[in-house]
Amino acid sequence: MDNVKLDLDRLADYGFAIFDLRSLAKKKVPYDSILHLADSLNKGTDNYSFIKFSVPVFNREKNLAYIVLSQGSGGETLILEKVNGKWKKKYEIASWVE
Repeated sequence: MDNVKLDLDRLADYGFAIFDLRSLAKKKVPYDSILHLADSLNKGTDNYSFIKFSVPVFNREKNLAYIVLSQGSGGETLILEKVNGKWKKKYEIASWVE
């Protein structure tokens, strides 16, 4: 079973602005500049939050994925399952609010 590369940029098709923190860190952009850039994504919108995704860990068959999502002061750890070509939440392992 082939698995297509996870393409978070496709979230832009649903109105999400993509902010690639990893690429900025590789370019050694100062942290305060990163915060300014992140804030600029929400200017002129009602959005005040970001969703942060961990790098998914797949099983051997590549039909299950472990992922951590964080938003604001909370988040959840999930097992996703690929069913008929779409990823669906199978289990919520943990959730938290700080």
